[in-house]
Amino acid sequence: MFLPEIQLSIKNYLETIKLTDYVYGEITSLSPLRIKIDQKLELPDSVIILTSNVIEKKIIVGVEEITINEGLQINDKVILLRVEKGQKFIVLSKVV
Repeated sequence: MFLPEIQLSIKNYLETIKLTDYVYGEITSLSPLRIKIDQKLELPDSVIILTSNVIEKKIIVGVEEITINEGLQINDKVILLRVEKGQKFIVLSKVV
């Protein structure tokens, strides 16, 4: 009876609020960090959250310093998770 209409309403609502969604971006600036996610939208650092996967890491082994992760560089392609109704973006990883 009303079930298809209710299901459609719920689906439309969830698409509207976009609880989470993956997006791809490109690093355009490092200081301050800016990520372009489409032709018109460039994210400022205030809405970007970095994971340990994209932060530079180095360790000392004996007398030698070894880079474990190079961190982000300009023009790097990244995958982001859109959260908080698109108010924040978590940088998950570089896309290679």
